[in-house]
Amino acid sequence: LGIAQALQRAGVRVGLADADVVKPDLSELLHVGGSFGHVEVTGNAILPMHFSTRKGKLIVDPSSRELEFFSLGLYPEPERAILLEDKTAAGIAAELFTSVAWTCEVLVVDMPPQSHDMSRALVDQFGWRDAFLVVATPRDAPLLDAKRTLDLLHAAKKRVLGVALNMAYRDCPKCGHREALGKGAA
Repeated sequence: LGIAQALQRAGVRVGLADADVVKPDLSELLHVGGSFGHVEVTGNAILPMHFSTRKGKLIVDPSSRELEFFSLGLYPEPERAILLEDKTAAGIAAELFTSVAWTCEVLVVDMPPQSHDMSRALVDQFGWRDAFLVVATPRDAPLLDAKRTLDLLHAAKKRVLGVALNMAYRDCPKCGHREALGKGAA
């Protein structure tokens, strides 16, 4: 969410997709869980929710094109885990997010940990995008996922903008001291 907001503040039209099929949580962070009533369907396409920033806060704004958002957490009862039957989480996420009529310049996809199969499915589905930025937290499993995703992108001959570490530091609110939170953060 922070990366999408930073891009938005820089004037980029941003889309934010929560690719966690089993327990999507970005809709909770945006305070829109179970808000499928805000999402429109036209023909075979799902229109993402639209947000704008007012007084530093994101608010639902159907007329805005500042930030687009979609997640399975928008469906009713977002607190319930989704049971997958014959499809993989990767297949469901890829199918779902290609059904959304994104109009953004940049699509930020929040992926669950250890989701290499989902990375593959999304690269296949979003392969028309010009470039990819891989974001990871500085912990062993997410860094390994990021390396696998980079290998996948290079094998698919996709342009990689770089790798960003998210949540690498914590600033002490009392003294301002910066503390590294994980491997590779120092």
